[in-house]
Amino acid sequence: TEEMIQTVAGAGFFTAHRVNNKVHLQFEMPEDLPIANFNSHNILPGTFEWSETFGPRNDYDGQVVTYVDPDDNDTRTTLTYPEDTTPTNPDTKNKDLVGVRNKVQAHMHLMRRHWKNQLAYNNVSITAADESAIIIPSNKVSIANQNRADTQQGAVVGLSVNESGQTILTLSNDADFGAKTGGTVFVQTVVAIVDNIKCRPSDNPRQVILDRPPSYPISTDYGAPVRATYNLVTHDDLDQDSYIVTIKGPGDSSMSNRLDAINYTAKYYQNDKDHIKGLIAV
Repeated sequence: TEEMIQTVAGAGFFTAHRVNNKVHLQFEMPEDLPIANFNSHNILPGTFEWSETFGPRNDYDGQVVTYVDPDDNDTRTTLTYPEDTTPTNPDTKNKDLVGVRNKVQAHMHLMRRHWKNQLAYNNVSITAADESAIIIPSNKVSIANQNRADTQQGAVVGLSVNESGQTILTLSNDADFGAKTGGTVFVQTVVAIVDNIKCRPSDNPRQVILDRPPSYPISTDYGAPVRATYNLVTHDDLDQDSYIVTIKGPGDSSMSNRLDAINYTAKYYQNDKDHIKGLIAV
């Protein structure tokens, strides 16, 4: 039964997972916010592995998939991208789309695979603490680069409102805005969402002034299962530390998990609406 559910789910870009003896489906789609924030406070020491590649994955210059077409006597139909030129090194790995039985769906799989081959240039592996239990493959997460000396990360110590009515976030480490007058702080909330909030420096180097309060509650309790961690960035590319989890496996203990991920970009899904735009001849 579980294999059948996974097959049907995978055909529609869902990941099936069990929560409290109920099967839930997680749809992979463009996301504005990550669901979890990983930094030095919840990445186990010595487990961060990061690599960068240049050019398409394995030098693939195209994509090939096959599906069963019920409108053509259940014949196996092949789709190739790009159609106008024949790829010399197409990706044919797992080309048979099990459970897919229409051209529109097959086209979406074809294009998502193509763009991930073309645009996935960062790979990250971490062993994360017990809060990673909420993660499933296809989730968008934020992972602070542990190899960069200028990564600003830590735990949230407090959240308060000062006499001027400003929302103040107190951090475990000093905030360095450099020559910038503001930045963005990513804060883990208790509802499996990482909120990104514009902020600016204050007189206290361990405090930042938020443009608005967090959208959801945060926890600063050291004993909380989902404690508020943060990443502070002063650049404009807010997706720089965003990743899609591709594999989740057991960690070094029952309280940790090993996560593999690729860099996130909404461009992976840029052809999802080709059928709505009339770009697919069915």
